[in-house]
Amino acid sequence: MDVPLFSSTQGGFGVVSCDPPPDDAQAPVEFHFVHRGEDGDVEGVQYVDRDTWAATVDETTPKFWDDHIVTLDLPQERGGVLLVANWTGQRFATGSYRYTSGEEDGLQLAWHDGALLASTSTDGQRRLLPGAVDASEPDVFAQESLSCFDADDGLAQRLRLAIDVEGDVTGVSYLGSTPAGDGSANTCAVDAARDDGSTEWEVAADGTQWIRWDDDDSLDGDADGPSRLSLARDGNRYTLDLQLRHSTFCGQASVLASRIVLERGQKKCVGVTF
Repeated sequence: MDVPLFSSTQGGFGVVSCDPPPDDAQAPVEFHFVHRGEDGDVEGVQYVDRDTWAATVDETTPKFWDDHIVTLDLPQERGGVLLVANWTGQRFATGSYRYTSGEEDGLQLAWHDGALLASTSTDGQRRLLPGAVDASEPDVFAQESLSCFDADDGLAQRLRLAIDVEGDVTGVSYLGSTPAGDGSANTCAVDAARDDGSTEWEVAADGTQWIRWDDDDSLDGDADGPSRLSLARDGNRYTLDLQLRHSTFCGQASVLASRIVLERGQKKCVGVTF
C-alpha cells in the first residue's frame, strides 16, 4: 500500500481513505490506519458514515502524537468528528470523538500528560484518554469520564459521567438492570449529552445542572410533566436525581433509581436511592 508515513522509533504510520462502492448506498467510508514495521504492514480500520464524510468541509490532514498515535480531523460546519488510532505495539485501537464548534473556529488539539486535549469555543477543553469509557477496550481513546457501579439487593446500577478538564459534566449515561423471573433482566437506559439535539441543558443560579427531555404526553400518566435530571456537584462528589417518565426509558417491571451519588476515585456508587 502506497501511503505517506510518519516515522518514529515504533515504525512508520499513515492513513488512507477508501471510498465505498458507488452501487452500495449504505456502505460507509473506510479509513485505514497503517503501521509499517520489519514484519510488514498492519492495518486498523475506522468506518465513517457517508453523511459525515459528505459534510466534511476542509481538507483532512493526519497528525502524529507521542510516537504511536495518529489522528484525523473531519471538520464540519459547527463541529466535526475526530478519528483516533492508537498503536499498541501489535494492533491499532481505533475510535472517534464528535465535537461542536462555532462558526469561525475549529478543533484545536494538543498532547499533554498522556492525553489528547481537544478544545473548541463551544465545548471548552476536554481530555481524550485511553480506556475512558469501556474497560473491554482499554486502548481506545475517548472523552474522560467518571463511573460507578452498584449491585445491592440484586438491582444493578451503572452510571457514567463524561467530564471536561474542569470536572464539569458534559454527558450522562445510566443503566439500571432488574432481574426477571425467567433469568433475563429488565432495564432502564438513559443517555444525554450536550448538543445531542434531544435534551436541553441549563445551569441554575445555585450551580445545579438541569437536563430536560420534551416527552410530556397527556396519554401517559405515569409521571408529572416531562422527564428531567438534576446534577449537583460538591468537589469530587456528584449527585444525580432522576425524575423520569418510566415508560420512556424503562422496560416493564424494571426499577428506576431516583438518586445516585458518584465520587471520583470510588468504583462503587457511594449512594443509591429508589
